[in-house]
Amino acid sequence: MRKSYLATIWSVLDRVWSQIVGLFIGIVLARLLTPEDYGLVGISTIFITFSNVFIEAGFSNALIRKLDRTQTDYSTAFHFNVIMGVVMYLVLYISSPFIADYFEDQQLVLLTRIVSITVILNSLCIVQNAILTAELRMKEQAFINIASQIPSGLVAIYLAYRGLGVYSLVVFSVLSAFIRTLMFWIVAKWLPTMEFSKESMSYLWGFGSKLIGANFLGTVFNEIYSVLIGKYVGKSDLGLYSKGRSLSTQTDNICNGVVQKVAIPLLSKYQGDTILLKEKYRDLTMMITCVMTLVSGILIVVARPLILLIWGEKWVETVSIFQILLLCNIVSNIQYLTLIILQIVNHTEYTLKLEFIKKPVYLLVILLLLQFGLYGLLAAMFIVSLISTIVNMSAPSKYIGYTYIEQIKDVSKYLVAWVIGSVVVFSLSNFVQFNCVVDIVFRTIIMSLVYCAVLWGLRDSLFLDYIKKIQVYKKDRYGF
Repeated sequence: MRKSYLATIWSVLDRVWSQIVGLFIGIVLARLLTPEDYGLVGISTIFITFSNVFIEAGFSNALIRKLDRTQTDYSTAFHFNVIMGVVMYLVLYISSPFIADYFEDQQLVLLTRIVSITVILNSLCIVQNAILTAELRMKEQAFINIASQIPSGLVAIYLAYRGLGVYSLVVFSVLSAFIRTLMFWIVAKWLPTMEFSKESMSYLWGFGSKLIGANFLGTVFNEIYSVLIGKYVGKSDLGLYSKGRSLSTQTDNICNGVVQKVAIPLLSKYQGDTILLKEKYRDLTMMITCVMTLVSGILIVVARPLILLIWGEKWVETVSIFQILLLCNIVSNIQYLTLIILQIVNHTEYTLKLEFIKKPVYLLVILLLLQFGLYGLLAAMFIVSLISTIVNMSAPSKYIGYTYIEQIKDVSKYLVAWVIGSVVVFSLSNFVQFNCVVDIVFRTIIMSLVYCAVLWGLRDSLFLDYIKKIQVYKKDRYGF
């Protein structure tokens, strides 16, 4: 349990510090570059994201979940990942002229071909990353992720300052991927052999193939907004959306990273005990929803002064985009563990069934709201997040007996606390005016106090339990 606790702490620190480093690099680059620069790189990144689905193929989670992992399993997964990485790079290299023609910008030919190098680099460290995760070595992962960002970020800032524009972002992507891969090889201390086992491949593919379809559909509908904005709205608007999205996913990435790295190894221990699995799953769901709803809620109320402070007036149009994306995050936070439970109980085929239920509805919503431009697509994104959460909540209900009513009851208190806190902050902000820094601090304090006060008033069990632990700690440490 202590190892799991330390793994959780290091996983959180990894994500937090990585996001902080990335944020500071992004602040400097945003002041040197234009929304259109970010829009161009955003288009190239869409296709990298698609490629990664097929390269990883669910093998990483398959390795983490397997309790009797062998060198043969690792080597088999490694060879598959690298072969797929090379194949996907060649596909992107050949397709780059067609991508440029579709988005009507010939710069995308060279940009896509250079950025696609990250596909091969990432394929070389998937197994090493899985090894560290399975062994709960999150401290090393934190070091790797932070150390790979800093030098590549400094180089990108220098290039942007020298006027290289969009290519500074390209160099940042490739260089950070290279350093990250190199460090994974050094830290993991694992080398592949020439082994390739049909038995290992059968297990890996049997588990991972069920996730590929769902992951691909999920990626298509996550990236379809970028494709539509880039094609029908404009590259500058795509740049605004990309920056708003990158900032909104700071909290999203922290949550997702912790869940992926800690929840799967932790919950896998209770595969044979449905009652205990439900209890641990429920505790994790409440904890994640409580923390991430507060964090996202704070970011919503401080959005305007925050963006003006870090990026300047040039990016002020990103404020409302950022806030809507955070609303999507709040809804999505509820469902983070729902699909992971399917991996734990080995029913990943249900994931694909859920995707086939959701995606036609998503497509209809997007097509209906596309005519309203950027904000129509953002509204579609929120509706889609809501539908996704409702549908995905069927997984724990079906397989561990965690019913819809129980799930809604457990998370509703945090949503109520967030709504009340937001109303109070926005109401007070109409009567008091501060500079950006003071305004951010003021809104953060008020939101946090109201959120905690509401949870206290609603007698939330998780919140009260933490209060008791703090009181016990104070009594043991300070005698009062």
